[in-house]
Amino acid sequence: MWCPTKPGPAQNEELEKQGKLLAGSRVEIARVGFTVFVKKGAPKPDLGSVDALKRALLAAKSIALGDPASGGGAGVYTAGLMQRLGLSEEIKAKTRLVRSGTEVAEAVAKGETEIGIGVASDASIVPGLESIPLPTEVQSYSLYVAGINSGSKQADAAKALIAFLTSPAVKQALTAKGFEPR
Repeated sequence: MWCPTKPGPAQNEELEKQGKLLAGSRVEIARVGFTVFVKKGAPKPDLGSVDALKRALLAAKSIALGDPASGGGAGVYTAGLMQRLGLSEEIKAKTRLVRSGTEVAEAVAKGETEIGIGVASDASIVPGLESIPLPTEVQSYSLYVAGINSGSKQADAAKALIAFLTSPAVKQALTAKGFEPR
């Protein structure tokens, strides 16, 4: 089993209790958080605090965000974040809503918007970007977990895959793609 999950350990513990996940096989592979994208070479905004993030969003001439109506996790998260920060109405006129996180990154890389908020791994997909992680207080992560289905007829192969996914080479590759290996 390989899946990004928000609930994290509790969900996997429940799967173990239900006998669906082989006890003790769960391994956190990596997590990925949200970041502010800027075009490579552009000044990086100060995001050292929630107040600094708010100032950066208010100062930006244009912002790309995922459209929460498309149902994507990034759009839903950023819409909620803007509400929590009390900025939804203040930035509405300069915000461009796009369907996916990759489109957020592309809008910034092409210079169509000054900044965007998306998942850190999108910076490795779209060239021409730099990224700055959101402040810890407002950060959200998707956690990628591997485990072995209790009914698996290939448990040894699953163990080998998990060993590979937690190897130094894979950890290095994940880091290069914006993930935080666990």
